[in-house]
Amino acid sequence: MASNTENSGIYRAIQWLLLAAVVAVGVANLYLLLQSREGQQEFASASVKRTTSSAPIFVDVGPLTVNLQNDAYGQRLLYIGLTLQVSDFETRDLLNRHMPEVQSRLLLLLSGQNAEQLIPATGKQKLAQDIKGLFQTPLAQMQMPVEVEQVLFTNFIVQ
Repeated sequence: MASNTENSGIYRAIQWLLLAAVVAVGVANLYLLLQSREGQQEFASASVKRTTSSAPIFVDVGPLTVNLQNDAYGQRLLYIGLTLQVSDFETRDLLNRHMPEVQSRLLLLLSGQNAEQLIPATGKQKLAQDIKGLFQTPLAQMQMPVEVEQVLFTNFIVQ
């Protein structure tokens, strides 16, 4: 009988050791899994930062046609294609969400222009600066002004 008690004690000790080993392996796996996820998140955020800083981000505003201020030649039209270069994806998404307001602001600005002033390169450069200035007024409440790095003209026809 003593041998049965000794054997059951040994089996019970082995069971506890096996249970402790399984728990230790489970804890080690959980730790390694969490570490690898943190590493993946750090890698993903670093690659996003590299993407935003190295590749230009553009927002296509599309072509706009407006009547310009009357001049010596009568009523004139401006057909203009615009693309805005922005610094990050959040700004791009914000501009795309508010595109009707962006286009409205641009139409109001463009319709107040004079054709003779827009034809020279200096007139186009001044217009680009004026367009950048449009975004100093926030598009939505509780939003900082939008940072437009560059205004690119993809079409520019004064008729």
